[in-house]
Amino acid sequence: MRMGYSPSKNAILPFFTPFEHYKFFALLSGFRKSKLQSINMLNLTGLIQCRHKRLQYCDSNQKRRLVVGISALTQSRALFLDTPTEYLYKQGRNEIWELISILLVEKEESIVITTNNLEECNELSSRFGYINNGYVDYNGTYTGLKEIYCDGYNFKIVVSNPSLEVLICLDQIMVSELDAIPGDLTKITSLMEWDVPKATKSGKVLSWTDVYSFGEQLFLRYGRLILQPINCNDNVNNVNNLTKSDTTAITINTTASTIDTEVDDDSDEDEDDNKTEDEGNSVSRYCSI
Repeated sequence: MRMGYSPSKNAILPFFTPFEHYKFFALLSGFRKSKLQSINMLNLTGLIQCRHKRLQYCDSNQKRRLVVGISALTQSRALFLDTPTEYLYKQGRNEIWELISILLVEKEESIVITTNNLEECNELSSRFGYINNGYVDYNGTYTGLKEIYCDGYNFKIVVSNPSLEVLICLDQIMVSELDAIPGDLTKITSLMEWDVPKATKSGKVLSWTDVYSFGEQLFLRYGRLILQPINCNDNVNNVNNLTKSDTTAITINTTASTIDTEVDDDSDEDEDDNKTEDEGNSVSRYCSI
């Protein structure tokens, strides 16, 4: 069976243009209409504007998209991508993720990705596993991984028009329903944050699904914003005066000691192209399908 492969390092010819690369590899793959296939792949990878530009003058993101596109030119049913977004900034990663998603639809291929970035697995994969010291330590879903390794959950709610009454009410709900550590009520802010333990005081172990479902119910029941002040009493179930707007968001992240399940993208602007490879703490490599 034929397979497409994209290496971790860019295997390109610096004096070739993207069009010449695609035409050359289309001929090697047996396409009779290599020029047509090249133009299609240029459009698919977003390189049509620089199709006659030599690779030595292209940026790292353009080169990476070219390499991924070359691997997709093979007439195969499987595609292997080795760390396709390594050394790319946030914008470059997002463009490669979008390209891989398009390839899944257009080419109807099975795509296997190896990566050091857990966020990438969450964005792209339907199946997920990680390899540690040559052994497969986990094989399943990304959500299942969180349930195994997380120590708790970080629950965030953004309120458009915050007031002290509203924040107190939300804090009562979180402490009552999830045994969350009380939030900071010393100042009125649009962002409220709680640490939720994995096991409640009653002994119930909260899974990712439990906390996610609670977030959905909270969003649907109490709306996206509090427009008017409300009177909170000790009985949280009687709080029904929250109304809706358009700008509130609920975010749930896991807190873990063994595996980092959250990647800080805000620092990407300050990194150079030679950032460190070890983004996964004790985990050496992730594989997503």
